[in-house]
Amino acid sequence: MKMKTEQRGFTLIEVMVALVIVSVALPALLFEVQNQASHTGYLRDKAVAQWIAQNKMTELRVLRELNDQVFKGTASGEVEMAGADWTWYLEALDTEVDGIKRMEVSVSLGQAEREEALVTLAGFIHE
Repeated sequence: MKMKTEQRGFTLIEVMVALVIVSVALPALLFEVQNQASHTGYLRDKAVAQWIAQNKMTELRVLRELNDQVFKGTASGEVEMAGADWTWYLEALDTEVDGIKRMEVSVSLGQAEREEALVTLAGFIHE
């Protein structure tokens, strides 16, 4: 009686092709993961900057209600939030409508200039 011997497994060519595919795909995958991590940090910073701008705008409205005064001119300051230092810039602008001021709040990470702001928020306040 003859025994049939069947060999199972991959040939050397098949293994080499699989290794080439993995070696091409892996760097692209790692680049994409790094890119996503970078964008996640940027979006986190942008969200925190938005919160700071909204807080400053709310502060202006509350001061308007409490003191019946509207901020005029420009101002800037620093605040710490989410473990980082932020700089905010505030500017009150006249509008074409009498008694209405446009308030612009820009927020930058660290000591960055206003032109490098992550967020600029505008709102209107009645005098």
